[in-house]
Order: sequence, then C-alpha cells, then structure tokens
Amino acid sequence: MQPQMDFMCSSVLVLGGSIDHPQEPDTGKCSIAAVVAVIDHDKGKYAVQVLPQPVQHDIYQLKVITIRLLLEYYRLMRCTKPQRIIMYRIGIPESYFSTVVPKEVAAIHAACDEVQEDTNYNPQITYIVAEKQRQTRFFCKEEDSAGSAGNIAPGTVVDNDITHHTYRDFYLCSHLSEKSTSLPTHYFVLLDENNLTMDQVEVLTYILCHLNARCAHSTSLPMPIVYAQLASESSQLNLVARGLGGYGYSDDSNLATMPPAM
Repeated sequence: MQPQMDFMCSSVLVLGGSIDHPQEPDTGKCSIAAVVAVIDHDKGKYAVQVLPQPVQHDIYQLKVITIRLLLEYYRLMRCTKPQRIIMYRIGIPESYFSTVVPKEVAAIHAACDEVQEDTNYNPQITYIVAEKQRQTRFFCKEEDSAGSAGNIAPGTVVDNDITHHTYRDFYLCSHLSEKSTSLPTHYFVLLDENNLTMDQVEVLTYILCHLNARCAHSTSLPMPIVYAQLASESSQLNLVARGLGGYGYSDDSNLATMPPAM
C-alpha cells in the first residue's frame, strides 16, 4: 500500500546542504558550504547558494543562504511562500547531532521570520541527515537479487530491527550496483514538524534519488544533496584555479558571483 503523498502537492521547499572541508584543516584554508533548493512542483529546477566559512560542521551562514533561496522560490513560484521546508543534510557526524541540528533549524526559522510580510508565516520544518554507510551490507536470496552482481533491488528499505535505539531512522538502498555490493544510505529524521510518517519520508527520499539530470539511473543520495556536494567541491576547485587556494575567509566573503558550479 502506497503512502499518501498529498503533502507534496502543496508549497514545499526541499533543501540539500553540504560542506566541503579542506584536506588539511590546520593550514588556514576555509570550508565551502553549499545549499541547493528545489524550486518547482516537478522537482526539476534548482537554485544554489555557495559561501565560504570557517572549518566547522554547521553551515555558518545558513540564515543568509536560506533567505536568498526563499526569495528565489517566491519569485519563481509566482509570489507563493513555501508552507513546508524539508532539509536534507550530509556530513554531520552522529556525535554532533545535538549541537549542529538545533543551530541550523534555528537559522532556517530566523530566515523565515526575516522574509515574512506578516507574523503568521511559520513554515513547518523536517530535518533529515544522510550518512553514507561503509560497513553495513544487506543481502537477499538469490532469486530476489537484482543486477549482475546479485545485489538487493533498488528501493529496498530497512526501518526496524537494526535501526538506532534512540533516533528515528531508516536505511535505503536507492541505486543499483552492477559490479560490487550495494552500500545503503542511513537516514536520520531528527526533526519532523510536518508529522510525516516513515513511509512518506522513505518514498519522498527515494523519489528524489531519481532526479539526476546527467543520467537515467537512480543515485545513492537525494539529488539536492548530490548537487550541493558538486557545488561545494566545484567552488573549492574554482578558488584554487583563481590562485586563492581556499584562503582568506571573512564574514563578508561571498562566492555567489562565482561562475555556476553546476
């Protein structure tokens, strides 16, 4: 039985966030944070904001980034404000959940407060952290395998028995690996003001893994995260190409005028 996905028919802003850290953090180089927003109902149009920041796990200027993306959404969606915000994040260690997540959720709420035209605008936020698993494998019976490597079928979800004892989480293998064992992605639903069911979160996540504009296959991560990773990594390379090498962070630094990273 398929879960009801009617909530996606309303005004929903899906965000994907990633930070690209320097390989040698003690050399004075800065990290590059990127946030990608899905800004149309068909989930095929994206906006991106890229900013340098100190080497840390939370997106330092998330409030500024969110304001810009909200204004872009408002412009392209014909003066419609999102009533729901779903944030996908990657790169947060589990030991930093309790410190990073409250900061970033507060920054998103602060951004909504600043762009509002009335005091009643308070979109509900769902915050999900994705973690690529390197030591978790799932196997199936031979007759149920998919692909030449005999992996589990794409779309396989595990949300009980081996999940976290404290957090609301699930494993999703959204891609097909033809040559090696498929590696599932571990998702933590750390905040859910939208009161979504686990089935709704799992289906939405799986759908977002099928939006890759560069190939016809599903990916191991939702595309807002994939594009955010590409933007942050490309921006770091652009700095090196300009001879800056990732140095010189300041609060006024802005990479928004850089050539598009995607």
